[in-house]
Amino acid sequence: MVYTGQPSRGCSTCRKRHIKCDEALPECGACTRVKQTCPGYKNYFDLAWRDQTTVAKKSVERGKAKRKAARERKEAVAKAKAKAARQQAAEARYIRSSSGASDSPGQVFTPENYRSQPSPMSSRSQSTSLAKQGFNTPLYQDPYDTLLRPIPQEQALCFFFNNYIFPIRDPLARRGFLEYLAPFYMSSTPGSPLNTSTMAVATCMMSSRMGKPPDAPFTRSFYTRAVSSLSQMILQQRDCTSDDFIIAVMLLQLYEATTGQLRKRTSTNQPHPHLDGALALIRHRGPENFTNSISRSILLYVRGQLVENSLRNAVSVPIDVQGWGNIVSENEQIPVFRLDGINLELANLQASALSAIRYQHPHRSNQLMELNREAIDIERQLFKWSQSIPAIWDPIRIYRHQGVAPGLQLYQDHCDTYQTLFLSTLWNRLRSSYIDVKNIMLLCLAELPPALTNLATQNACRESIQQIADDICAGVPFFLGDRIKPGRTGDGDVQYPWAPGRTPVKDHYQTGPTMGGWALLIPLGTLMEKDIPLREGQRKWIAGQMARTAKIYNIAGFPTGPPKG
Repeated sequence: MVYTGQPSRGCSTCRKRHIKCDEALPECGACTRVKQTCPGYKNYFDLAWRDQTTVAKKSVERGKAKRKAARERKEAVAKAKAKAARQQAAEARYIRSSSGASDSPGQVFTPENYRSQPSPMSSRSQSTSLAKQGFNTPLYQDPYDTLLRPIPQEQALCFFFNNYIFPIRDPLARRGFLEYLAPFYMSSTPGSPLNTSTMAVATCMMSSRMGKPPDAPFTRSFYTRAVSSLSQMILQQRDCTSDDFIIAVMLLQLYEATTGQLRKRTSTNQPHPHLDGALALIRHRGPENFTNSISRSILLYVRGQLVENSLRNAVSVPIDVQGWGNIVSENEQIPVFRLDGINLELANLQASALSAIRYQHPHRSNQLMELNREAIDIERQLFKWSQSIPAIWDPIRIYRHQGVAPGLQLYQDHCDTYQTLFLSTLWNRLRSSYIDVKNIMLLCLAELPPALTNLATQNACRESIQQIADDICAGVPFFLGDRIKPGRTGDGDVQYPWAPGRTPVKDHYQTGPTMGGWALLIPLGTLMEKDIPLREGQRKWIAGQMARTAKIYNIAGFPTGPPKG
């Protein structure tokens, strides 16, 4: 076969370098510029009638390989769709048989109808146990109990939305961006940053729930795709400051925090690149451009994360972040956002106190006394906040003789119950803030000249810290129940403490097994890591509960045996 097209007449050097040859005589300009000997030009007739059999053969082989690869991909997609259809059909049959439905075609459990889908849980023992406690409807069972491995994307997504995303029942008891994730996700496009970051978190949560590595290749693939998609949109400056884009960034922050806790204990000085990225995006957009209630809630959630990060690292909150609360009306200042505002002042006070103690200067005593007065003022604000929340949010203390289940591990002879898991977490955040305030007061008073009033105040601070630590320990049974090993979501046989006359909350049997341990590790870790006085044996009990939590929630890096010492 011969080639009859228009060949290149340039010199061989220019052709190898893939640059245009000016075909000048006696040497081309490109070779002259680089001071290289030009090899000259081939005869035009030889170029036009050279043998192209080998080139054409390779071209045909490449075409065959491409068509074969396309055919194999098509067959693989068809097989995957058939497998997914079989799995959905099997699950639909399971749902119909479990919920007592007829054999007529029912709903398939998908993200689009995850709220309207009837619960598939039908265990006789669970139904009997729940009926005794006043439950007339069955609870939800983990979908992965009947799944084929590896984890399908749709099942991980359904598991995530059913177990971690809950509707807002109390307008005052809301916090964060996850409450708004469902509508944003439904309107997202496949492959978008929000879509892939949601899948990364969903597969991470389900993988860890199944006892597998949280950042397995399957999970990590969604994370890397999400980061790549975010980077591309930032480079192209395309909708990179919208609400859904900031939610996608915070989802990746949640992914990093979750995998970090699952791999090892959280370090107080861990970098938070996604949180820093969210801060940069908000600064680029301008806080004043968060005009609706949802966008302002997202803004204040990011502020809360920045405040918590500043408290952990003992640094001041960025100056511009301190003014974000001014753009929110008084009606939108729900309790959790007001508590974040108090903790913002606490973080700045903590940084100032540590700086004053570290550096010596002539007016150091006056400064320490002023810092102690500011700590007292913040303590009053925290107390005022605790008195302003609805009375139904307050914990109820029950004692062992009031019918506490024998399997519950109590620190003393009592435990506290709450309306929801969110409220118990909120109270522990308040207690952690109290501990930080008391610590600041102890640090300042220890550097001042000793006096009777000084020593009495220090003893009072230590007693308050001990009482707060006891209150945190009293909430452990509410988070964990009587569980000592991993179990399924919605298990009605798990015993949780409930106050006499208060109806058990059905959601707690779903939120407890999925989120209870994560919410508990933070306050318990605070008691273990901070240099605070605790009574003898209490640290050992706390370490044992942390090890128990790690075993129940498949968290690596924690000791799972009894604590030593």
